[in-house]
Amino acid sequence: LLVFQAFLDDEELASACLYEGKLKVFSALINPPFAPNNAFSINNHHPKAKTIDQKKLMQAFVSAIEQERHVVKQFSFPPEIIDLQAFYWEKYKITTRYTYRTHLSQTEDELLSRMESKLRNVIRKAEKDGMHCDLSSKDEGKAIAMILESNSMLGSKQQEMLKERLNRAIQDPNAWFLKAYLDDVLKAAALVYKNEGVYYYLFSGFERTQAHNGAGPFLIWEAIKMAKKAGGKIFDFEGSMLPEIERYFRKFGGDLQPYYSVSKAPLMIESILKLKKRNEF
Repeated sequence: LLVFQAFLDDEELASACLYEGKLKVFSALINPPFAPNNAFSINNHHPKAKTIDQKKLMQAFVSAIEQERHVVKQFSFPPEIIDLQAFYWEKYKITTRYTYRTHLSQTEDELLSRMESKLRNVIRKAEKDGMHCDLSSKDEGKAIAMILESNSMLGSKQQEMLKERLNRAIQDPNAWFLKAYLDDVLKAAALVYKNEGVYYYLFSGFERTQAHNGAGPFLIWEAIKMAKKAGGKIFDFEGSMLPEIERYFRKFGGDLQPYYSVSKAPLMIESILKLKKRNEF
């Protein structure tokens, strides 16, 4: 993991994280594993944060990245970052991706009213059945196993990385392990991660043998309410680019939010990557 920091008057002004990994067989600078973006953020406590020329800041960032000797560079920015002209000028390709975001300034009734009516009924039935949410350390091992099983389509290396990430999250004050129970039986689990007032819904898993169809929606609704109570600004349904997932998350009534990804590779390697990642290279 590489942490890039920009300083002004010897005080940190901005930072971002990138990961030294691989795309196919090529060395690459990419988003940190299982992260939605590079977490680029400006230190709002810096006395010059509001007056800084952000274009110059991004030019400094791309200049630092260009000094890294990785063959491929591909990563995303948070939706708040829209001025990426510095990357365009350095011959990066800029593509648009999408996520759904719920703004937590609304009341709980307003948030619930924006959901699809069938989804609201499913959540209410789960509540009527006695389903409840737990944030304690109880059954964390079972929750991790449940999430890993529900993400079994990942390759063995990615499974190991996900397992490590989940185990680390247990001790991370910015991470929430939410668990849904029915009659003290674990029915669903999810990991929510907060950064800069945004709560990202990253991973989830569900009990399969005696599944309750309201466990997943109930847990997301509980996560939204808890993020609101914690003073969060936004709940982000990260991972909304796959059609079947997009259809599901759309039902929760969030706003479709574009964000940007940049990529760069030598022409021959770019041609190879286009075979699998046509929308990104």
